[in-house]
Amino acid sequence: MTSEIIYRIMELIDGYSEFSMGKLDIINTDTGEYLKKDPFIELHDAAAGFIKD
Repeated sequence: MTSEIIYRIMELIDGYSEFSMGKLDIINTDTGEYLKKDPFIELHDAAAGFIKD
């Protein structure tokens, strides 16, 4: 159940959810670095490799 929620949140950020406002990015406020810049990643795909049911 928790893994499904995490996956859905990642989909929301990636812009694949029906509730999404478009693709979003996450920025490290200390460094100003964008999480999804280089290389560009889809968070829901990356999370699937780490999350176990």
